[in-house]
Amino acid sequence: MPFVLALALRRLIGIAWQLAHGRLRFASSRRALWVPAAALAYAGLLGYSLALFAALGHALFLATDRLPACLALAGYALAYPLVYFAAAWVFYYAFQRETPHPGPPT
Repeated sequence: MPFVLALALRRLIGIAWQLAHGRLRFASSRRALWVPAAALAYAGLLGYSLALFAALGHALFLATDRLPACLALAGYALAYPLVYFAAAWVFYYAFQRETPHPGPPT
C-alpha cells in the first residue's frame, strides 16, 4: 500500500509539473474525449488520496472505537490500487510526452 501511494503522489506531482513546464501535452487523437477524462482521473486520484489520508488520520488519532475505523480504512486501502490503475490507464492514453528537438547533425 505505501508503494502504490508513493507512485500516486509522484504521478500527481509529476503531471502537474510537466504540464506547467510544457514537457507533457494532451494526445492529439480524440482530444475532446481525453482532456475531460484526464481531468476527471486527476481529480479522482487526488480526492481519493486525500480521503485515504483523512481515513488514516481518523483511525489513528480521532476514533474512539478503532475497529470500525480500521475496517473503513481497510476498505479505502483495498480499493486504492484499483483507483490508481484506472487513473494511470487514462493518463497513459490522454498524455503525450514532448520529445526534445534534435540538435544539428555532427
